Amino acid sequence: MAEESPRYFLPRQFENPLNAADHEHTTSEESSRKCPGPSTRSSPAMGTGGTLAGVSRGLRRRFPDTRIYAMEPAEAAVLNGEKPCCHLIEGVADGFVPPLLKGVRLDGAIKVSSSDAIHMAQRLSREFGLLVGTSSGANVAAP
Repeated sequence: MAEESPRYFLPRQFENPLNAADHEHTTSEESSRKCPGPSTRSSPAMGTGGTLAGVSRGLRRRFPDTRIYAMEPAEAAVLNGEKPCCHLIEGVADGFVPPLLKGVRLDGAIKVSSSDAIHMAQRLSREFGLLVGTSSGANVAAP
């Protein structure tokens, strides 16, 4: 439809460099302001690659010693060299490495099971009143 009509816009979020740039200038800055002292480690989920790429660049610029780990479902750990399969963590790990991650320096990838992600999301809701999904649960559960 976008090819046929200018009324449609395709954000191409898996390959649009503005996705990563936005996270570099907003998400990483917010994280830096809210974390006491220098950030030593960050492990955002791998979805479109935009958050992971942007936060990585922003945090490393401000705190060069920050270590960046991608969080990915244990059942679809492509960054760990495994074959993708079925998982229950919505919005992450589509079975391929997104183009936005090409050239991003990662210190590793952390696997979190769907079960751990679900349980953490439930705990965050029950104990802290945070109504978050399983991708947030997985990010918090990442060791």
